Amino acid sequence: MLLLPLSVAFCLQSPTESWAIMADPNPIDHTQPDGAKIKLRLQGDEFFHWQEDLDRFTVLLQRQEYVYAELECIARKAFYNRASGL
Repeated sequence: MLLLPLSVAFCLQSPTESWAIMADPNPIDHTQPDGAKIKLRLQGDEFFHWQEDLDRFTVLLQRQEYVYAELECIARKAFYNRASGL
């Protein structure tokens, strides 16, 4: 009888985000529009995720091309002109 109230109390105290599934840390091969091959890792979980190159620089997909991200002074993601893998 004591088990049920303890189980309910535990479920109410545990945040649902703690059950999030982490991204696969293994690199994935991608091909740029010019044919260049790059390896990217997916970071984060199903609620918040991004891609990084093997040197841990954030990479974004812009018009079918992976490019390096650059933080603006107001902390928004912005696209950088240099293609990833170069």
